[in-house]
Amino acid sequence: RPWCVEETCTTIDITPPTIVTYAPTNNAVGVDPTAPITINFSEAVNVAVSDVTLVTGTTEVAVTIGGSGTANISIIPPVSGLLNNSTYTVTIKTSTADLAGNNLASGKTWSFTTAGSYSFILTNGWNLVSLGVVPNNTSIATILGSASVESVWTYDATKPEDQQWSVYNPSSPSTSNLL
Repeated sequence: RPWCVEETCTTIDITPPTIVTYAPTNNAVGVDPTAPITINFSEAVNVAVSDVTLVTGTTEVAVTIGGSGTANISIIPPVSGLLNNSTYTVTIKTSTADLAGNNLASGKTWSFTTAGSYSFILTNGWNLVSLGVVPNNTSIATILGSASVESVWTYDATKPEDQQWSVYNPSSPSTSNLL
């Protein structure tokens, strides 16, 4: 018993760490491009930048690691954030080890897609706005932000004829049928 001295034994950690949770989740869409990627391990781990890859398309993205030596790790993307409306793949390699030197039981790879960001200028009169993707938050107030508008009209040809047009009046929500 090499880990015992004068009948006093020390428990040796031989259990490899595992990934308990991570965010964003696999195949998540509409992820905030400025948010960190977080991973919770079953125990404290040492994670080096070489233990993690973050890739979009064929381009590897430089990251920094926060929380090494703890069970809660953050992969911090560049200060400028990630690209809008882009798919990223995260890989955690088995070279990640706990504080006793036990390597991660199995590596983990997952993907997520960042949210799109749109900016447009509204002019006086009628403006036709069409978004290429459905935003995560479809409320008119969120989409238009601080823009001053009299009303917002939408048309949906998939609805019955008497329900195809909807209106939102910011100054009179009670007269609106589009919320």
